[in-house]
Amino acid sequence: MSTEEKPSLSTLPTELIFYIFCYLDAPTIIRSFRKVCKRFYKIVPTYDRFKFDFKSILKSDFHLLCNLIHPKNVESLTLSDDDETPGQIVYFLSIFRISQFTRLRSLTLFEIDDYHLSIILKDIKALELNSLSIYSKKDYSQGNTNVADLLPVTSLPRLFTFNFNIQSFDATNILWPFQCKIEHLEIYCHTLDECCNLFCHLSNLRTLVVEQLNVDDIEQTISKLANFEPIYRLSSLTFKYCTVDVTILQLLLSHIPSLEHLRLMRSVSLNDFTSHLSEWEKFVGTKLPLLNKFEIFLVDDQPDVLTQVDTESLVALFRTPFWTKTKNWLVICDYITDPRTVFLYSPSVFDPQFEYVYKSKEIHRSTSAPMIHNTITMHEVRKMRLDITEVMPLVTSPQV
Repeated sequence: MSTEEKPSLSTLPTELIFYIFCYLDAPTIIRSFRKVCKRFYKIVPTYDRFKFDFKSILKSDFHLLCNLIHPKNVESLTLSDDDETPGQIVYFLSIFRISQFTRLRSLTLFEIDDYHLSIILKDIKALELNSLSIYSKKDYSQGNTNVADLLPVTSLPRLFTFNFNIQSFDATNILWPFQCKIEHLEIYCHTLDECCNLFCHLSNLRTLVVEQLNVDDIEQTISKLANFEPIYRLSSLTFKYCTVDVTILQLLLSHIPSLEHLRLMRSVSLNDFTSHLSEWEKFVGTKLPLLNKFEIFLVDDQPDVLTQVDTESLVALFRTPFWTKTKNWLVICDYITDPRTVFLYSPSVFDPQFEYVYKSKEIHRSTSAPMIHNTITMHEVRKMRLDITEVMPLVTSPQV
């Protein structure tokens, strides 16, 4: 009597194994899964949806994977030349050309210098990228990369997401092609002219993240927006680390009635915003009828001011029916007494540049009842400062 073979992972159809691969990272597939049996060793090289993220990887592992990569099987690629992975992009380009990755749909580059960025930008025009992200704090003002290098990028027929986060790069003269397909854009935009230029040329734009916009001349803003056509497709707008007067902000937003999501990240003065709060409520009700998600992270940092902040009075401004019932937009207020800093923010958003100061005599208030724990706050913290002489007694205490 024959015995029926029990099903096992090694006997699964290739289609199911590839489905499992969708939930595994590329190093695990190549370094571990591939070595399970001869069958897996043969089918792994035929998998064509690899996602390689090299932002945080050991140098030895990176070199090993580079020797095993089949460019035509890579769907997503992340390269980084930050402090943890110096020289990574140079090494990668010594082995491959980006044009070899014919199935590549997403490319992300961290801290790339202008020389190697110029090489890559000229090499991707034949690809069908859906997403391109470039993040770098390096100086591009006197480098090899120029606006002409970006034309093949902005003209890509399937590029829907473009994150161009290079502060020193002058993006004023970027030539956006007619009927550009980009729907999501993150970019440094220093002037109102640059911002309006985006609105005029990117007709398919749905999400826009603007960083370091500086607008403080109300009369000039009124003049520039006088003949500005309303924008009906943009649904999400974020301002990060900008300097914008609340009145000017309202003038700009009044031309975007389609807005559903607005985020202000350290972009308006806390005092300016709270002093215009009742006016803001009326503005939202009349000019932004579709706005259902509004997030803020506002800071008042005055270390030399000795007067104490009345956090209860500050939070009380946001306990009106408009905030707590009509819109259900809740806020949290953290007052750190040393150094004197006031944070007013939405529970769902936090500044990645925030530095948590341990034992800084924090006072916490919220418009939410009964209490909002700091889970979200601490989850987003990237910097923490503490006095080790105060912490060590807690660590060595037998009660801990």
